[in-house]
This record gives sequence, C-alpha cells and structure tokens, in this order.
Amino acid sequence: MSDDDKGVLRPFLLGCLITVIGGVILAAIVKPFQKILDPGKRLNYSVSAPVTYLSMPSETNLNITVNQNTNTFPVTKLIGCKVKIWNSGSDPLKNLLVEVFFGTNRDLYCFSDVHKTMPVRQFGVIELKPGTLDSRRYEYELLNPGNEDEVSFVFNGYPEIEVSAKSEGLTVKRQKPDPVKSKGRGGFDWSMLALMIFICAASVLEVFLSLGVIKWRRKNR
Repeated sequence: MSDDDKGVLRPFLLGCLITVIGGVILAAIVKPFQKILDPGKRLNYSVSAPVTYLSMPSETNLNITVNQNTNTFPVTKLIGCKVKIWNSGSDPLKNLLVEVFFGTNRDLYCFSDVHKTMPVRQFGVIELKPGTLDSRRYEYELLNPGNEDEVSFVFNGYPEIEVSAKSEGLTVKRQKPDPVKSKGRGGFDWSMLALMIFICAASVLEVFLSLGVIKWRRKNR
C-alpha cells in the first residue's frame, strides 16, 4: 500500500471510529429522556357504534331469561356494542383493574359480555370483579405491549361508555373506532432515531472529508 493510500485510509478509519463512539454517546444521552418523549405506561380504548339486534314497538314486551335463572326483563330492543382495550405503551401492565362504565341511565342493563383477545393464546387471565349494575370491572393479570381485548356487550338500550383504569404513571386515552395499525407497537425508540441521524450525518461528513484529503494530496504532489 502506497503512502498516498495510507494517507487517505487513515482519516477514513478515524471517521468511522468517531462515528461509532459519538453514536454510542449520543444514544446514552438520549435514552434517559425516552420516557419523557414516549411515556412507557399507556392504555388506549375505542368504542364502536351501537348495533341494533332487536327493535320492537314500545307496547310489545319480550321477556328474556338472564344467566339461566328465574329473573326476566321486559325489553323492546337489544343493542350491541364493542369496546377495544389495548396496551399502547412500551411497558407491560400487571394486575391492572379496568372499569367500563355504561352511563347514567338506571334502566340500562347489560345482558352479556364476551372477550376476544389478541393474541388468542398466551394471554393473561381476565377476572371479572364485583361491581355495580352500571359498569363492569375486569382485572387483567398481564397486558404486554400490543396485547388487545375486544369486549362485546349486549344491552337493553343505548350505552354511553367510558373506560377508566388506575396504575402508577398510567395514561388512559380514548381513540376513534378502528384505530390505525400502528397501535400497541410499544412506543417509539427515540434513542435509535438519534443514533441513526448521527451516523448518517457523520457518514456524509466523512465522505466529504475523505474527498477533500484526496484532492489536497493530489494538488500538493
């Protein structure tokens, strides 16, 4: 290898070394601010539009049996509604108590609630907790980032659903139905973005410096 080649190779290798070291340092600096830029504990939910399964004139009553006991409820309509609850943050949620409120209508009654989870298997236990007639309370043993539970309800009227949950540092947010596919991906890694930007910028600078060294050496031969 000639002296000219060595002269070009040295700044190139030095630039690579500076790029790697600088990228690691930058990622270490940005990482502590990760939770400020992207909160780790987040729970999102959406409520679908009500679907009418049965609608009868008010003067006609239909008696249905609930939970296979002797209690019957006269109804003129059956309304279905789906609530999606998912972990949209970057941290797992353990033993999380979630309450689904149906509204302030005292005549509203929930006949059934059916869970459909994603993933279907290896999903934490969902336990129904004692509550009131105007809500359902569920305790999720474990909600990993991206895990989703879709609960299908059937009422004798139109609900006004709200979801609440309590956990240290948890943010609960409602979204429109059919949220974008990016939900629940565990948050964005800002430190990786900073590292990528730094490496790209350093690589471009390194190319220009190498070209400058080559031109300078050719000019001063």
